[in-house]
Amino acid sequence: MLALALGLQLASAEASSVNPIQNTYTGGTTPVGGLTVTKIGGITLPSGAEISAFDSVSKRLFVTSNAGLQIVDLSVPTAPLFIETLDATDFGITSSDVSSVAVKNGIVAATVIAPNKNDPGTVVFVDAGDGTLLGTATVGASPDQLTFTPDGTKVLVANEGEIGATDPDGSVSIIDISGGVATATVATATFTAFNGMEATLRANEVRIFAGNSVSQDVEPEYIAVSVDGAKAMVTLQENNAVALLDIATATITEIVPLGSKNFSALLDSVVTRLRARG
Repeated sequence: MLALALGLQLASAEASSVNPIQNTYTGGTTPVGGLTVTKIGGITLPSGAEISAFDSVSKRLFVTSNAGLQIVDLSVPTAPLFIETLDATDFGITSSDVSSVAVKNGIVAATVIAPNKNDPGTVVFVDAGDGTLLGTATVGASPDQLTFTPDGTKVLVANEGEIGATDPDGSVSIIDISGGVATATVATATFTAFNGMEATLRANEVRIFAGNSVSQDVEPEYIAVSVDGAKAMVTLQENNAVALLDIATATITEIVPLGSKNFSALLDSVVTRLRARG
């Protein structure tokens, strides 16, 4: 069973009385449309590659790694050139484990997980053109992803709060850089308002482990911001839900369960096609 979107909402104050919907997949497996991708260049980086962000002005690609932020010159796409790895410890941070990166208006923002992942993480801001440090901001535990708002005035950070020696609360940090990175301020959206609603959330197919509070159990993973920059949707991957965030007030307003969907018909179709191929 895989989770797909379901229109069930829980307000922060009380749960809506809505029954989860069970859906069964009835589509086929015949490809529609087509996409052709042609490789024109490539590069092997010293510390691997997971997440990247491209700055169209400097023609630089910024790539995460546990050794720092790797920078690639893509001014000639057919011949990418590795420039350097920015080690966050050179900026006075105690870790070089970069987990996510985003670029906007010539500013590169990267999340750095603390050596003890239960401790607060850091967002490092550097100049996209030359890699110089612009500033830093302290965020929640295990920052896993970040993104700019469409106008570039704020950076939202999904603090996963993964279990380590302890189980820290998951949260979302909102970094306001409207006055410049040097004077950035940080607000934190927490899930504490939902503590005490564990039984109701579980009944509506939000996975909350026994003995855990909601704020402790949720693990924000990824953020998508609305076009107007007022709201954000935050995936709670391990909890089978999405949280809705009001950015201006730094408030989690709803937890939306994703329900379940039956893909057994699709699986049967795939198995049949594989067997036909021998």
